[in-house]
Amino acid sequence: MAMPAIETGVFKFPPELSAEIIINGLLNRSEDSPEIHLVRICVGAQEMKAVFASTFAAKISSPA
Repeated sequence: MAMPAIETGVFKFPPELSAEIIINGLLNRSEDSPEIHLVRICVGAQEMKAVFASTFAAKISSPA
């Protein structure tokens, strides 16, 4: 499965919102696919990695 963070560069879509949408989608579907044990999110820059890491950490540490 690929979910690229498109439009976050030249078109200035907010990276934080992109990360939130992608991570919410993955977490919401995780119960439907228990056979998936690893999801790898690939980004092109350390700044995007930090955005995704902090968004993911916030999602799993706060109650739903």
